[in-house]
Amino acid sequence: MSTPFQKVKKGNIGYCQEFSKEVAEGENGNLVHSPISCQIALAMALAGAKGESILKIARGLHLPDDLTTALEGLSRMVKTFQETRSVELALANKIYIRKDSPIAEDYSSSLKQYFDIEAENVMFMEPATVEKINDWVAKQTNNKIKNLVDT
Repeated sequence: MSTPFQKVKKGNIGYCQEFSKEVAEGENGNLVHSPISCQIALAMALAGAKGESILKIARGLHLPDDLTTALEGLSRMVKTFQETRSVELALANKIYIRKDSPIAEDYSSSLKQYFDIEAENVMFMEPATVEKINDWVAKQTNNKIKNLVDT
């Protein structure tokens, strides 16, 4: 019997291949992309999905249909990447949600449990929010990305 990690690892290979093929289509030069970053971001949406949406998102990401298995496996895979000493890999994720949109407690718990992040309500069009997001991104990327968003 395979573990959630093994199930996700197998699906991750398929997702990365499919993602890379789509991104590279029509490109003639060098291409830098991160399928795992996209998979993680979409998996954070999966963590809040209900009903049929779980199956659709999970299958699109090549993850197991069972939500808990998918999230546990992906969480373990991310931790494995971060613990690998032969490669330096920094992954940073954050979710900002419009101020007037409540954050469901079960979604918040899933984000913390599986991705070790907290969603935050913000007013997107305020300059202070733009600064806050850009400061967070700069800190997470060692100032390699400084102005990701603007008003």
